[in-house]
Amino acid sequence: MIYQPCRALNCETYRPCILNQTKQMYKFYCKNSRWIMRVKLTTLMLILAILQVSAASYAQRVTLSEKNAQLETVFNKIRKQTGYDFMFSSSAIKGTKPVSIQVVDADLEKVLELLFRDQPLNFKIEDRAVIVSKKRLTENATFTTIQPASIISGKIVDEKGEPMVGVTVTVVPANPDTKPLAYTNNNKDGNFTVNAEQQDKLRFSYMGFITQEHTVSSLKTPILIKMVSAIGSLDEVQVIAYGTTSRRLNTGTVSSVTADDIAKQPVANPLLALQGRVAGAVITQNSGLPGGHVDILIRGASSISSGTTPLYVIDGVPFNAGAPASVNGAGFNEVNGIAAPSGRLSPFSIINPDDIERIDILKDADATAIFGTKGANGAVMITTKRAKQGKTQLSLNLQQGVGDVARFVPVLSLAQYLDMRRQALKNDGITPSPTNAPDLFTWSQTEGTDWQRIYMGETAQYTNINATIQGGDARTRMLLSTGYNRETPVSPGNQANQRATIRLNVEHSSLDKKFNALANVTYGYNNSNMLRGDYSQFTFMAPNKPIYGPTGAFDWSASSNPEASLMERYIGTTNSLTSSLNLRYTIAKGLELQLNSGYNKSNTNQNQQSPAASQNPRYGVATNNANFGIIDNEFYSVEPQINYKRKIANGDLSVLIGTTFQNTAHLSTAINGAQYINTQLLGAIAGAASYRISGANTRYKYNSLFTRLNYNFQDKYIINGIVRRDGSSRFGADYSFGNFGSIGGAWIFSNESFLKDKKSILSFGKLKANWGLTGNDLIADYLYSPLFRAAGMYHGQTTLRSNNPANEAIRWETTQKLDIGVDLGFFQDRVLLNANYYYNRSNNQLGSLTLPISTGYTGYMDNFPARIDMYGWEFELNATTIKKKNFSWKSSINLTIPRNEIVSVSPDFVGAATLPVGYPLSQIRGYVFHSIDSQTGEPLFSTAAGGTTLVPTMDDLQWFGNTLPIAYGGIGNDFQYKGFSLSFFLEVMHKDGYTIPRTASFGLFGFNMPEFFSSGDWRQPGDIASIPKATTRQSVSYLGNSNYGFGDNTYAKLRNVSIAYALPTRWTKNIHITNARVFANAQNVYTWTKAKHLYDPETGVSTPPLRVITMGLSLSL
Repeated sequence: MIYQPCRALNCETYRPCILNQTKQMYKFYCKNSRWIMRVKLTTLMLILAILQVSAASYAQRVTLSEKNAQLETVFNKIRKQTGYDFMFSSSAIKGTKPVSIQVVDADLEKVLELLFRDQPLNFKIEDRAVIVSKKRLTENATFTTIQPASIISGKIVDEKGEPMVGVTVTVVPANPDTKPLAYTNNNKDGNFTVNAEQQDKLRFSYMGFITQEHTVSSLKTPILIKMVSAIGSLDEVQVIAYGTTSRRLNTGTVSSVTADDIAKQPVANPLLALQGRVAGAVITQNSGLPGGHVDILIRGASSISSGTTPLYVIDGVPFNAGAPASVNGAGFNEVNGIAAPSGRLSPFSIINPDDIERIDILKDADATAIFGTKGANGAVMITTKRAKQGKTQLSLNLQQGVGDVARFVPVLSLAQYLDMRRQALKNDGITPSPTNAPDLFTWSQTEGTDWQRIYMGETAQYTNINATIQGGDARTRMLLSTGYNRETPVSPGNQANQRATIRLNVEHSSLDKKFNALANVTYGYNNSNMLRGDYSQFTFMAPNKPIYGPTGAFDWSASSNPEASLMERYIGTTNSLTSSLNLRYTIAKGLELQLNSGYNKSNTNQNQQSPAASQNPRYGVATNNANFGIIDNEFYSVEPQINYKRKIANGDLSVLIGTTFQNTAHLSTAINGAQYINTQLLGAIAGAASYRISGANTRYKYNSLFTRLNYNFQDKYIINGIVRRDGSSRFGADYSFGNFGSIGGAWIFSNESFLKDKKSILSFGKLKANWGLTGNDLIADYLYSPLFRAAGMYHGQTTLRSNNPANEAIRWETTQKLDIGVDLGFFQDRVLLNANYYYNRSNNQLGSLTLPISTGYTGYMDNFPARIDMYGWEFELNATTIKKKNFSWKSSINLTIPRNEIVSVSPDFVGAATLPVGYPLSQIRGYVFHSIDSQTGEPLFSTAAGGTTLVPTMDDLQWFGNTLPIAYGGIGNDFQYKGFSLSFFLEVMHKDGYTIPRTASFGLFGFNMPEFFSSGDWRQPGDIASIPKATTRQSVSYLGNSNYGFGDNTYAKLRNVSIAYALPTRWTKNIHITNARVFANAQNVYTWTKAKHLYDPETGVSTPPLRVITMGLSLSL
């Protein structure tokens, strides 16, 4: 950039101007720095709103009064009035005549015709650019190659042959001393026009696509530039903290899932689209009920007592950060004493997966240290879709499908159940009678029911509708999307979980491209009208259990009644507003000011209804009861930043300096209402005769200062350093601040001279390593301060009691992270391998320590010496196996081998006895099952002394296994043939766990058993059995607290299958449809597992993830 006063361009004002000058081409911009400095946030938002109405309406009328003026001067004045740029070569305008012109409110094209009428020049209007060139001597000549000093025209398309809008076209002059000139091509048909010499090069670049460069003389007419997607390539964009990078230049470890992967999966929660696809991350679903919670554990648990939830960031703004419930990942959907049917709801159930462009998972210190205390558990970066420039386009996506339980638990038939019950009474020496065994007398002896097929055998409905309208030019773009999702469960009754979202994305750049504003606003509404409980609880109900008694009333001869439970409801509504605003201003070349800000607010109302008729009268007088939960979360974040970039010693230096201010307010109220006179009033708090109120009101503040320095020397040697100082209101004044950081580097050895020009199957090679320190403050608020709570009434006055002792010395947990990796590319990067070894060490743990009972407390929160080591290997392989004109085959494989070890733990920690040194954090402690006593049929357990016993003691408890995955990963394949596409993904998990339902006894009244009990149970003395005898007693509870049934719980799940067909454009263009696609998707298709007596190895005997099959139509108009 060359700065000079506008007088050189004969401007009427003397404001500073920028002349972007090369020997070949000129492009004029004006700079009004005073206006930029004075603009305020509210004014900016108003301008953005106005621009949406008139984004495409630049003034195209021109008023001029010039006499003997140079063409450059006239060009500049036209540019000011219309916004059109002029592109021309210096040789083209050399020797042109001065012009005189006087027009008032004239059409731009007419004015240009007057300007060039007597000049040896041609002009062509291309979007918002005027291309100027010399007239040819022979206008009708045709060429097979591009000639010197030409106007170069062509078309840019994507891999499917569709026109691409917004591609940056750069003319790179042959003379290295001449600066390149770039412009953004906004033609809706993908057509471009530039002025270039024969030796020049044309570079075509677009985010998410591989950059191409062609010498002008090598291009053949008609010119067709086919852009190739960078997804899965080394140049794929990866979102990191406070910026982006590429796989090629990244010094950290990042795994990504793109919108294409998400679109193939009929899931309402976007986190479910990650299952099996991310090395180093375990994604589990706690229930298959709509809105169920989803957990993400990145590289294992690093904390004993504090939260293990990763940091979630949406468009640069932390999502629901700091809410007290987020310690356990519940988010804004949970309040004390009130739970959804799935146990916990996921805050991500309010987010529309169709709005997401990509999800990047940051794992190591290089990627997460800049988040400081938020980065100990990794980070999940969610980037939503941004408006694309081009003509206004409407896109519709309609999807309808069904879901069901893929596999039921095999249970005993009626005859087998009755036999088990008779055997149980016989074994206990009890004579059956209608009093002690009504199931053998008064209940039906001929008609049995498999209750899971009644109460979990319905067909769930899945509906998903999305509409998006977007468009704009290079300066202002807008995207407006709306979505609706509806899911029903497999249990009977009128139930549904519904979500509606609307989202606005607006981006605007100033004419000189120095100022940029990007805004996102999303409103979401979720309504859950469900049964109160999970109906998988009735899986093992006796097959002949009567629902109604002789009088037609509910039968309560057993503890529960599923039809009565149908009367209990859960109604939950959530309103959520999520917004972000990013402002960027370029002060000077390489120096940029930026402001990231966000505001999130959510409100959740929950209502549990329990009519008296739904309650077992044996447990007391039944009354109409209701519970209410009201939760408000409010969060804002402001992050001013300075970015500086420049070339130093043949390398690129990038410096980021920023600060963070975050504030979270949480208000929750739980109301338990009782003794309603009418069930119609159960949705109103005021209808209760009595009620009890509890709640919480907290505020969490967080601020930090951070810097990042990155230096890239010739794309060979890269170093990245981060320093951050964080402050958290969850610690006392002396320990509220902590220092964190990381250092990392990479060596791209394939760019070294000894490899770069050598013919080899190795096309890319990079070694990388980093080390850093992160923290964790996922604990409850105010633990450093003495807290009090209500303790009842005394003489008519409310009393208080101390809740916890003060401890102002409480401070951060810390985690050290080491990562060493290698990235390799083979066969021109058609095969990419990424391998990483990680070693994380977490110490200075936070937990409850014991206190003598004489103090009035049982314990207090403090740091204690404990060390947890997490280490393992991660591998990711992406291959383009076949790539032909009409056929392609892409494959992906990821594998993780994690390990976890408790190295040391202080005996002062309350749970020290549950943490075995030398074992994983997920180790299970219990009794060790030995065998079945052949004489009594009772289970025998191993003792600590090496013998066996029927009645083990606490001293006999042993560590017998853990649920940490031994290895896990996934395999994906994508096939495309012309307009057809087929993809499938297989998730594999090798781990141990319980493969049968945990139970304390076999043969209890009213409880059925898995089918395996029908053979192998003990019947008489001398039997060598693998299953204990049936009994009506629960005294053998040791069995339920043992390793009986614990073993290999490995499974492979065909997680997704997707088939699609893109209709040829020749079929649709006449009806103004640019893209049309029909598709069918299937999720949780089939599971191979040894746990045959569980619904699913993920959820056990709870409602499993449903098998969902959908069909849909996608259109662009």
